[in-house]
Amino acid sequence: MAKTTFLNIRVYQETKEAADVLFANFGLSPAEAVSIFFHQSILLGKIPFDFYPYQNIVEDEPDDEDEDGEVIDLEDPKNAALKEIFGNLNLLEKPE
Repeated sequence: MAKTTFLNIRVYQETKEAADVLFANFGLSPAEAVSIFFHQSILLGKIPFDFYPYQNIVEDEPDDEDEDGEVIDLEDPKNAALKEIFGNLNLLEKPE
């Protein structure tokens, strides 16, 4: 059997609580969900879902016909964790 290791991460309490509920609805623990994320990332060779850099969210105005998603306001305090993640990935800076 493969050896496992510990991973410590810090997230906002509200984010953890919401994720715990979501994962429980799928019968998963947070550790199982993170493990699935890791395995899918490795299998696909990329992050296994679409996300959009901050500059695209700000510069592209949503049109009335686009029902694929919503614009996320990263200046809203409730989105502070997402803004921090984008900042850590250098996605808040405009490309040259």
